[in-house]
Amino acid sequence: MVDSNPIKLTENQKISVKVKSSKGDFFNTDISLEYGRPPSIQLMLEGEKELTAHPYRDDHRGDYYMADFYDNSFINHALFKYLFFGKANKDQIKKVYFTFPELSSYFHQELDYNLDNEINISGNLKIEPLEVRINNLGLSVKIHQGYNLKSNDDHTGFSFKNIMYFSFESDTALSFQNIENLMYESISLLTWVTGYPISPDSIEVSDGDNYAYLYLPVVKKLKKYDVSFPKSFMNKNFFREYFNTICISYFEKNEIFKGIWSRTLPLFDFTGVLEYEVMLYASILDKYFSYQVDKFHKVTSRNYSKYISKVDKFFKENDAFKEILAGTDLVDKLEAKALFPKKKRLTFKEKKEIYFNHIGEERLKIFINNDDFINIKAIRDRAAHGSPEKLDTDIVYKYLWKVKLLTMYFIYMDLGIKENDFFKMISITFHPIALNCEIDKYLLDIATDKTILIELEQVEKEKLKNLSAKVNVFYTKENSFFFNSEFSEMASNYFSEDVITEIDPSRIYSHEKYVQYLLSQREIDLKTRYYPVIHLQEDDSKIMINNVIIIS
Repeated sequence: MVDSNPIKLTENQKISVKVKSSKGDFFNTDISLEYGRPPSIQLMLEGEKELTAHPYRDDHRGDYYMADFYDNSFINHALFKYLFFGKANKDQIKKVYFTFPELSSYFHQELDYNLDNEINISGNLKIEPLEVRINNLGLSVKIHQGYNLKSNDDHTGFSFKNIMYFSFESDTALSFQNIENLMYESISLLTWVTGYPISPDSIEVSDGDNYAYLYLPVVKKLKKYDVSFPKSFMNKNFFREYFNTICISYFEKNEIFKGIWSRTLPLFDFTGVLEYEVMLYASILDKYFSYQVDKFHKVTSRNYSKYISKVDKFFKENDAFKEILAGTDLVDKLEAKALFPKKKRLTFKEKKEIYFNHIGEERLKIFINNDDFINIKAIRDRAAHGSPEKLDTDIVYKYLWKVKLLTMYFIYMDLGIKENDFFKMISITFHPIALNCEIDKYLLDIATDKTILIELEQVEKEKLKNLSAKVNVFYTKENSFFFNSEFSEMASNYFSEDVITEIDPSRIYSHEKYVQYLLSQREIDLKTRYYPVIHLQEDDSKIMINNVIIIS
């Protein structure tokens, strides 16, 4: 597709049109488009909720249709919500194409181009599309490429602009409200994927035969973000791998994303007081914990109805009790169910503990622990009651990044991301949330399989200590580790030179490949894995071992 939308969502312009009056004659006026504000037309309404205008100069591209006029429009200045322009049948729209400038940056690394000495251009300018079908909604979701190729204004050359579409094709006709809903759902999903506030700049629609354009007001962005890797939260390779899972999870779990996680969207561009930001994130998590705990955890009393009826009977029939309340109307107002509700009200801390026990919290200790939660709750409570914050700014920042990363963790789990892959994502991204959060590197390396923790019998420890090798080779047998002194010594001797001054094509320069060579020489069919560092459990401490090959 070639992008040629004349009514961009992010541009200001005036469109000269002709409008037919109630008397049948035409008069000229202007439609005004201003980024971040509802569109308007200069005329006096007579109760209309929709209006059709013709281009001042007919270019055979269709008429302008305006819908959903606001009741509080000015006398000669009418505000409305939707502007539709083009030849497509507005009542039979089944295809919608949103262009997101940030997506072009996100997929930019997939473009490959080269200019040789003969000024020949070569490479790959194609980005492979992503597509998934959401059967229960009758929707096909697709991310695909468009482009804009044109001469420079000063005629000194030409420019190629990569354009990425987030598009939908529906089995049934889409109303303007449906299209607006899809736009905000796209914004939400891409904001969580990239970790930055995302917004479209263009909407193109089709009825299957003809095309048209839709304009509606969007929130004006005050800042541009570079979402190319490694600045994006989710690497594009993971996005490609999980695209089907993400879309199906997102659209099928609309309740949790729309009802809870949508509250995080304004916070991606929040510049308010730190403790209030912590409070907002904690409040969202509180709601999330309630939602999850309510699904599986019921705090009830056995024989509840039986006991409640006994209490009610006591209130109404016990003479001594009624004597205490004589002269008041409390006896008539007392209700056992209200005093002793069947379901116990849980605190934020209790809900968190129940849910963490349910999902297993060991891996979450990579970046957050119980003490962190105590401080996050304390910051939230002080902010909620308007009390001055007691902690230093850098400490509040510390807990803000932790609660932000925890929120992203739960969002990604609900999007269907595997926990191991989430930790891989935060280990390679330069996104501020991951970069600024205090993370236990050892636990993260364990979770991402960059290192391992092993235990050795005392005799194996002595072998390791006595050899003191440059390359350390271990093998596994029945889930136990053993030190291979022979291979370790051979590899250490082979790589004894610290500085390589000349490349020898016949020489092996990889520790792992050398051990593989030794295995092949002895016709041993086993696999090898190289670790720059592993950890050896030694009583209550851990010892680091460098340059390790594991044979398994």
